[in-house]
Amino acid sequence: MNHSAEIKNPVIRAAFSSVYTLRSYLEIVLGAKKDDLIQEGDKDEYNKYLHSTIIAFNEKIFPFGNISFEQLSPMEEIINVAIERCFKSCRSSEPAQLIAHGYKWGNEHTHSVGLVGLKGIASNIVSQSVNHAVNELRGYPWDFLLSRIGDEVMLHILENGNIFKWLGNDNYLQLT
Repeated sequence: MNHSAEIKNPVIRAAFSSVYTLRSYLEIVLGAKKDDLIQEGDKDEYNKYLHSTIIAFNEKIFPFGNISFEQLSPMEEIINVAIERCFKSCRSSEPAQLIAHGYKWGNEHTHSVGLVGLKGIASNIVSQSVNHAVNELRGYPWDFLLSRIGDEVMLHILENGNIFKWLGNDNYLQLT
């Protein structure tokens, strides 16, 4: 099945070689556990979000090996780990990934002027401005989705995927 056919936005389809709805991508990743993604009694808002949110890649990327679908950490921690990994894998001082915008490597001086480090993960990475994408990812339905897909899959999509939230009228906001 060609999941890219579901996506109508010509800009996103032209910019990325693999484009999926978040739901269709996660169903592929979850395999036999895909029935856990949407369950009876889930809010309509959650189901609509999975259908309208786009995840895109420049190549087909799926997590490999034995994947755990267990949630061990809160969403805040998962986001902090993703930001920290962006910094550790980047060759320059500031990663290009949207999730890391507004953050920088800190030092003793940055902490003394009130810049806040990432809680519990990388205290040497500090926030210097608001990152609205990170704020979006901290709330519903992302925290709820984490309970369904687990830490490993959530980290995978935050680090490797280009996530686009549907705003209406075929307009999207890129979160990662």
